[in-house]
Amino acid sequence: MELSSLALALVLTVPPVKMVSMAVDRKGWKPFKMDVTEVTVAAYAECVDRGKCTEPATRQFCNWQQSRRDKHPITCVTWLQADAYCKSQGKRLPDSSEWYFAATNGITTPFPWGNELPDESRACFHRHLDDGTCPVGAYPAGANQGGIQDLSGNVAEWTSLEVDGNRMVVVGSTYRASGNRHSENASLRAYKMDGSRQEKSYGAFEKTRQDPEIGFRCAKDL
Repeated sequence: MELSSLALALVLTVPPVKMVSMAVDRKGWKPFKMDVTEVTVAAYAECVDRGKCTEPATRQFCNWQQSRRDKHPITCVTWLQADAYCKSQGKRLPDSSEWYFAATNGITTPFPWGNELPDESRACFHRHLDDGTCPVGAYPAGANQGGIQDLSGNVAEWTSLEVDGNRMVVVGSTYRASGNRHSENASLRAYKMDGSRQEKSYGAFEKTRQDPEIGFRCAKDL
């Protein structure tokens, strides 16, 4: 489907919502909001404390119950846990098309920040498993035109798109991505650093998968 007339209204909302509103003039698309950052360990812990969410995995390389990781993205959550969290906030997981729309500024740029190649001032990448994730929002120079951050690097993200019955699409790239090239691990999982809209730029995994490189953010209809 070709992009026709496109209007972006990017308005930052006030805390604690921390979402960006995106009004989309495209047939069949509805305007939506998306979280500015990936859901943090601290935010997810609040949901667990309220009894609305269940605890994620605590194995090696996961962020849950790790010291000094409150501001890092929650990882090792299943799709079911991510879905439950967003619903508890009156939100939902984004569709993969919405995510790509945000990551490419309305499918107009190859990277969230524009046309320049990735560097270490724009995203959390080129790290090892032992290094782990970065705090969310640590690379404001890598935000999209509306201020949404971490659409490249840090963690890949669950979406609401289901394929093959029980697998859910995961979009984005992770802290192990190697710049504008795929690391071996990222290539196997089909994560793409630039977030461009191509058939091989995502992976699909079972809803019960718990992965130290997968987190999520929420969206909401306007």
